[in-house]
Amino acid sequence: VFDLFFFVSCYYCSFLVFHHSIMSEPIDYSLLGDTLIKPDTGETADPQEVLVGKVVLLYFGANWWQPCLKFTPKLHLFNQLQQGNKEFEIVFCSMDRSEEEYKIYSESMTWWCLPYALSTLPRLATIYHAHGMPHLVVIDTDGTVITRNGVDALSHDPVGKDFPWRPQRIVDILPEYYIIEENEDENMLPLSDLDDKYILLYFASKTDSLSQDFTPWLVKAYHILKKQRPEDFEMIFVSGDDSEASFYTYWSQLGCAAIPFEEQESREAL
Repeated sequence: VFDLFFFVSCYYCSFLVFHHSIMSEPIDYSLLGDTLIKPDTGETADPQEVLVGKVVLLYFGANWWQPCLKFTPKLHLFNQLQQGNKEFEIVFCSMDRSEEEYKIYSESMTWWCLPYALSTLPRLATIYHAHGMPHLVVIDTDGTVITRNGVDALSHDPVGKDFPWRPQRIVDILPEYYIIEENEDENMLPLSDLDDKYILLYFASKTDSLSQDFTPWLVKAYHILKKQRPEDFEMIFVSGDDSEASFYTYWSQLGCAAIPFEEQESREAL
């Protein structure tokens, strides 16, 4: 397996230093009150009876905020996903300023809603970082957070192909091969050659000025470290260039391995 490190970013020029994943306490269902409501049918239910063991989407929004009104229709995608036997539920957490606004906004919703002005709503919003709206949090079947950026996830995946957007392991995103340059020849090597090594992923682009400023320092440090530890680590360039020519021009400055330019899906996923 690879030892991978957390991501530190500076615009496009960025450097993977060590792996990090979201850690969170399981959802406290008591914060959802005693009863959930489906406004379109009047159906009510105990939160634990209908949510435990399912993926749960907490949607924080309000009728008075225009971005929420534009976002809400996108949630109807989940009606189609539920017909495909996806085990999940949406819970609307109203941030409306009046009960009238709440009723207007929620009357056509086909998913569960918290009662208006639930006393635990401020606590719920704090826990799940609902500092802006619309805000969509995806919670896994074990009650832990998959993502707090469900709005962005849905924007990038409008048909729900990768729902519920669980983070992929980096080792599953990387392609099967990487490339190195030896004696002016390009060689393709299996990624398995890097098993049990530390992997440094360098994200940069020829057209980015920050990348240009940072790269000479990185190259110097890389070559010093490579001499000291030739066997236990490798740096891999992950290009953000738009053209193959730019990719090769920039890679030639680095002297390290790279993900092939044609592996666009892997580069974008990383």
